[in-house]
Amino acid sequence: MARNRSFLIFLLAFTLLLAALIFTDAWPGLRGPAPDTAEWHWIYRLRPFSRWWLPLIVAASMVGLAAWWLQTKRLLLGLAALVVGNLLLQGALVYAEKPAVLTELIERSLADETNGYFRLAAETDDLNSLLRSYPNLMPNFPSEHTRTHPPGLILANWLVIQEFARWPSLSQNIAERIWPLRCTDLWLLDSPPAVAAALATVTLLTVLAGALTIIPTYALARRLLPEKSARLATAFVATLPSLVIFTPTPVQADALLATTALWCLHEGIHKKVNGWVFIYLSGLLLSATTFSSLSNGALVLLFTGYAAWHWWAKRQERPFSHLFTQLVWLGLGSATVWLVYWAGWGVPPWAVAQEGLAQHYELVTLHRRYDWWLVYNWLDVLIFAGPAIVAGFLLLFRQPRTLLRQPLAALIVPLAGLLLLLDISGSARGEVGRLWLFLMPFLAIGSAAYFGKLAGFTRASAPLLAVIAQLMVVVAIGLAWRPIEAIIVVAELPSLPTNPVPENEVDVTFLAAAGPLLTLRGYDLIQTAESLDVTLYWQAEQTAVRPYTVFTHLLNAQGELVAQQDNWPVNGRWPPTCWQTSDLITDPYQLSLAGLAPGTYTLTVGWYDARDNTRLTLPSGEDALRLATIER
Repeated sequence: MARNRSFLIFLLAFTLLLAALIFTDAWPGLRGPAPDTAEWHWIYRLRPFSRWWLPLIVAASMVGLAAWWLQTKRLLLGLAALVVGNLLLQGALVYAEKPAVLTELIERSLADETNGYFRLAAETDDLNSLLRSYPNLMPNFPSEHTRTHPPGLILANWLVIQEFARWPSLSQNIAERIWPLRCTDLWLLDSPPAVAAALATVTLLTVLAGALTIIPTYALARRLLPEKSARLATAFVATLPSLVIFTPTPVQADALLATTALWCLHEGIHKKVNGWVFIYLSGLLLSATTFSSLSNGALVLLFTGYAAWHWWAKRQERPFSHLFTQLVWLGLGSATVWLVYWAGWGVPPWAVAQEGLAQHYELVTLHRRYDWWLVYNWLDVLIFAGPAIVAGFLLLFRQPRTLLRQPLAALIVPLAGLLLLLDISGSARGEVGRLWLFLMPFLAIGSAAYFGKLAGFTRASAPLLAVIAQLMVVVAIGLAWRPIEAIIVVAELPSLPTNPVPENEVDVTFLAAAGPLLTLRGYDLIQTAESLDVTLYWQAEQTAVRPYTVFTHLLNAQGELVAQQDNWPVNGRWPPTCWQTSDLITDPYQLSLAGLAPGTYTLTVGWYDARDNTRLTLPSGEDALRLATIER
């Protein structure tokens, strides 16, 4: 008992120190070996203190939820609560980055630096042509992710877009809520409503996939561990730093598919009737994961080792042919998606794999030092899996004979060997917290086996203290580092006068197809010898779905255009898609009068859609407002 207490105190102290180093950036090397180089280096950017409150409250609530989950008899309610808690934790850390949570999530899904699959899918008109020529097209894709990955994620995003295209009314309703979040993004605003609807759906489904990983983790852990330890494994996954921090990224879905696939394999191995169905399904899920990322192919080695270990444990009861049959079904399942691709589009699997690995070598491996990442891979795992999970996993090997007699060994031993192989091979150099995310729920299961048997200060305190240690790291990373950097043009409200009052009041509304849209409340005019300064005061009657352009035209007595300024309002920075109906927008323009002959000129203003030059109209049917007469 005393030794256990000392270990728990040391674990909490070490985790607290790690969290402090992350918060203060006292050791920048913790973020990677070489900033401003090709080596991976996490960005340090402490969030504003005013946003800390939500992550701290949610993290504290997760501690209470974990304590209840470890004791409750209400299994389904507990699992549902953990899923919701994980979603809230993901959202709270995104809030710390940007209070507009959905906006930030969508930007991460859309940015090439963090994803890239969705934009390419949306711009693909001929999917068959893309799939047939995929290996040849890979070097020319705009995102590093798409250049190194198979077409699975592009295909998945494309299918979601096409499905929404079949439901135009639903797509329009969703898009009208998404467009304002990207109110200056011409690419999205010019895309069909199905694209915006699919973008929101894919984003939220990815976040949900991360949270749902909790369920197959419990199902698998319950087959390998006692109930108490299985519940702890589930709580570990609910608070797994990498699963919470890297949101929304496809690796969250990889974690869900990987844990589900291993559960299916376990069920298939132990079923006496129709076990091959589960084994084939396990392989089919593996096939789907490898079709989205080649790195997921490492799961094939893990699953093969898992099946072989179970056969070896009962080799006196089962002939080798039994294992051979299982591996055949697993292999057939693992090859299914690739074989369908080969048969349907004529692309052999090795062509995609060869080009993807070549691109990865050219873009990443060639520029990063093997010796540095031989060490930094493990540091990254320590941080993004969490010290508690790593410590518990490693301590299982203190008593190897005891471990090897347990069913858990079928998972733990091949997993340890696979992690060593991945590190020594040099295939992963940097950002391991994301790349190895699909393996981390299995680490959590192994760690839970250790902590579940560990006696703490009081009954059940050891597992709960381990969860607290995990949450320390989650909060520290979430508030101090930026593992996800969505470098994308984002609309920001420009500085506008408060309570502006126009010198000349008017009340003229421009109409769109949906009815009254934008009203001119007034204007200011300042005329000098060289210029005419015009300030317009606008107010939205409803949310605009198009980024209309304002035109200010000066016409001579013959109606000829002699001076103009056309742009989005507020010097091109704030189109009406960004406006709230309560805002009064102050919109300045300057028309040059230099060189104009003396005479009478007419100032006209209006709106048009730059996509097709269609103008908004006045109630009278005219498409421009004659605002003032100017004498020169």
